[in-house]
Amino acid sequence: LGALLLCMGAAVQAQPPIIQPGPPGQPGRIISAEEAADLAGLEYSRGDIMFLRGMISHHAQAKEMSELADERTNNEAVLALADRIFLSQDDEIQMMQGWLEDRGLAAPDMDAHHAMDFDLMPGMISDEQFAALREASGPEFDRLYLEYMIEHHLGALEMVENLRHLGIEVTLVE
Repeated sequence: LGALLLCMGAAVQAQPPIIQPGPPGQPGRIISAEEAADLAGLEYSRGDIMFLRGMISHHAQAKEMSELADERTNNEAVLALADRIFLSQDDEIQMMQGWLEDRGLAAPDMDAHHAMDFDLMPGMISDEQFAALREASGPEFDRLYLEYMIEHHLGALEMVENLRHLGIEVTLVE
């Protein structure tokens, strides 16, 4: 009994795993506390800040697009994709907002991309396209959702390339 209590006490005191998110659609990985501390200490640039602020709005629109699926399709593959995108984008938005806030920087709200003066990031759909998606159902919704989501994610890759062209090294987690 003493050994069991000792093991249980050690398990309770053990640090929960630290998970580094993977790229969109890819799993995260467990990292050590030392690796996490190294990540926290990395320097950042104005380009990094602009990228994160833009990506928060980019992700927020992907969530909004995905929220429409439940009421507009019964295609199981589209529903599963929409759920996966919604959940992963939500986690990543929270992580990006937290990163900015931890450094005393302003983080955009989830609806910042609805402001009249917001410039759409690469791959983001227009208000007219979003209205068309909102009005569609069944196979037409599936087609539009998938087409728009492909363009959306290609736009995210373009944003990474734009950051690289600023002379900032970007490492995508495998």
